[in-house]
Amino acid sequence: MFIAIAFNTFVVLVTSALHQYQVLVLVEVMLFGFFFSMFGIYGSRAGAIGTLSLVIMLINMSPLRHQHEAIISALLTAGGGVWYAGLSLALNRLQPYRLVEQALGENLILIAGYVRARAAFFKEGADVEAVFTRVMKEQVEVLKAQTQIRELLFKTRQLVGDASPKSRSMMMIFLESLDLFEETMYSYQDYKLVHAHIEPGLLNNFYRVILHVVAEFEHIGLAVQTGTAIKKMPSFTAALDELDMVINQQLDSPSATSLQIQCL
Repeated sequence: MFIAIAFNTFVVLVTSALHQYQVLVLVEVMLFGFFFSMFGIYGSRAGAIGTLSLVIMLINMSPLRHQHEAIISALLTAGGGVWYAGLSLALNRLQPYRLVEQALGENLILIAGYVRARAAFFKEGADVEAVFTRVMKEQVEVLKAQTQIRELLFKTRQLVGDASPKSRSMMMIFLESLDLFEETMYSYQDYKLVHAHIEPGLLNNFYRVILHVVAEFEHIGLAVQTGTAIKKMPSFTAALDELDMVINQQLDSPSATSLQIQCL
């Protein structure tokens, strides 16, 4: 945060001072655009600092903005940044796990969205190509969230020192979510062949059960975000028993025998 404050104050100072000189503004845009864009090679957080500096530069270059003196604009920017940094650090000291809880809960919700996207493969009349594109988009979002949580988790554990029960529980939730996501990500079927040889009613049963799991997963993610305990664990016994019965009925049908022969 303090690095961002320093860069933003410097950008405001330079942009306000050169606002009346178009040639120098053009040089500033090229230099700052290249310099701050290179921050992305150091990770998403450093890239966010570079992007914010470019946004601050564009705001101060606007002709509709009332121009103050360069020193005053820079002091106002620095003062606002220091105030936010102080408030953020104070809240972080009072609730050191709050940021991690929110990020971890968001990660669980994103995984639920990814599983929901994959569930559409079993929906009757699904467009496999469109569903695959949606799955890839959801997968990218989950991977971004996991990268952020890794950094937050390890930093928080160093800040607290000894691993408290809450720290261990968050670590276990994250590791379990990683396993679940990887198992889901690496599972693959020929969904066109599945739709061609399996009754639509059975596919819809799979779709409903997966959506049930997704709803419970989102509920857990929201509970982690708010810091509330899960008092009642979800049960999928009835839904899985019903699905197992429908599958056994489907296996006795002639179409299932034909599918097994083709797979072999």
